[in-house]
Parts: sequence; structure tokens; C-alpha cells
Amino acid sequence: MIYVGITVTGNQSDQLVRIMQPKRPPTSVSLNMRNSSLSKNCFEYMGKCMQSTDFCLTALNLKFCFLNFDQIKKLADCLRFNKTLVKLDLSNNGLCSPVVNYLVEALRVNIYVSELNLHGNNLNDEFAVQFANLLGHN
Repeated sequence: MIYVGITVTGNQSDQLVRIMQPKRPPTSVSLNMRNSSLSKNCFEYMGKCMQSTDFCLTALNLKFCFLNFDQIKKLADCLRFNKTLVKLDLSNNGLCSPVVNYLVEALRVNIYVSELNLHGNNLNDEFAVQFANLLGHN
């Protein structure tokens, strides 16, 4: 497995995710984007990688990235089709329950994610009930 762990700014994140596009047979990759400022294009590239059969993103760390609604929505859309991601860290992003509900709905379809870290977000008891129902479903 290849491990990448760096902190980047918006336009640098585009370049980093672009180099992940496959040039050879599928490779398992763990991507650590912790404390990074992620651009819209970065999420577009990441989405292509997550939906590609030539690329195996197995772990994604987006801790302290303070993702916005559009980024969470794009990530949720990618999770609906992804079959390789096993570990997702979204801790300490200041996410609120209505936003994270998009991820919960995507994870009803995605049965491959086995580790999800949501520590340090603004999640309420209602979210906990919905998440418990998800765990019962999967």
C-alpha cells in the first residue's frame, strides 16, 4: 500500500490528486489530506478516482479540512459508487447533522466503508439515531 500524508493549499490539491490517476494496474492507496484546503477541482479528480476501476483508494483522511456543503455532497455522491474505500476520516470538520445526513444516505448503498470517524463534529442525538439505523441496515 502507498501512503501519502501532506498538507496542501487549494490549487496544490488539484495537482496532488491528478498524479493519483492510474498509469498502471490498480494500486491500493491511502490518501491523507489532513489540514488541507481542498478546491472544487480536487474533489472532481478525487471523485473520478473513487469511481474508477483502475484505481483503489482504500483510505481517505480529510480531518481538519473544514469541508463545505458542496464538498460533502460530492463526497456522498462518490461513495454511492465506490467499492474500494474502507476507511474514511471526517473528524474535526465542524460538520452539522443535516450535512452529514447526505453521507448517511450514501452509506446505505455503500457497504464497503467499515471505518468512519466523525469525532469532533456538531452532531446531535437525532443524527445518532439515524446512524444507528444505518448500522442496523449494513
